Amino acid sequence: MRKYPLVIGVLIMLLNLTLTLSWASEQMPNSAKALALGNAGSALTGGLGEVLSYNPALLSYANTGATVFYTNEYAIPGLVEQSVSVSFKTGKMHWGTMIIKNEAALLEERQGEICENKWDNLKIGLGSSIKAGRNLSFGWSFWLNTQDIVITNDPEGLAGKDSRYYLNAGLSYNRSRFGLSAVAEGLLDDDFSQLKLGLRFGEPGNLQVLGELKYDLLDGKLNYCGGVEGWIAPNFALRAGVDQAGMFSAGLGLGKGALSFDYAYRVHPAGNTHYLSSGYRF
Repeated sequence: MRKYPLVIGVLIMLLNLTLTLSWASEQMPNSAKALALGNAGSALTGGLGEVLSYNPALLSYANTGATVFYTNEYAIPGLVEQSVSVSFKTGKMHWGTMIIKNEAALLEERQGEICENKWDNLKIGLGSSIKAGRNLSFGWSFWLNTQDIVITNDPEGLAGKDSRYYLNAGLSYNRSRFGLSAVAEGLLDDDFSQLKLGLRFGEPGNLQVLGELKYDLLDGKLNYCGGVEGWIAPNFALRAGVDQAGMFSAGLGLGKGALSFDYAYRVHPAGNTHYLSSGYRF
């Protein structure tokens, strides 16, 4: 029995779930810490290289080190996201680089044979930031976004490979109990553009509340998200938030010496998802 139309429909559904339902016009999630806070990451200081994808200006406040991230999005078999990042410093410049890979695999039965249809999305980013005074920093990040769709016997012409480049720019103003951030995303790509304004109230490492406004330049929509983080012990934090789709998220953070571990759980109609991140400070 031919299942080709069904497979194509499911593949398109997966792409829509990945690109539309989850943070439209925004990078895919890649920080369990930010995700537990409703994905309000543009004003979240104190991370590692993963801050590059939320606000490159935060590299000035990031630790040097490396992170890895993994999730099986919506618990759908074959829909996986993983990333690795590295942050470092040269002189007064703070740098970060990141690789994000998303993939979806679907098996199709055709005339007794099993054929694999795939969607791969690879993002490679490089950015830096510099402080302008004690409390203000500026940053940029340059990204290459490559998408590859492979479909067995593709008369509709849906398969193919496409690459795009885009630039993000941000600034961050931080004091001990207050932070303000602004980010412009997709400056070189008209199909991927939004502005973000992030706020932080409270003290990192103790109790802080984060909020974020996101304005999509394509459809003119204003979205918001936010969360709260409380450290109940020097190496243990609890987090909760609501993302821009109104979905609830929660998580925790653990630290031991140079090692850190973050976990997030997000509720979503397409499927509840677990997110895992780990980091090591150099």
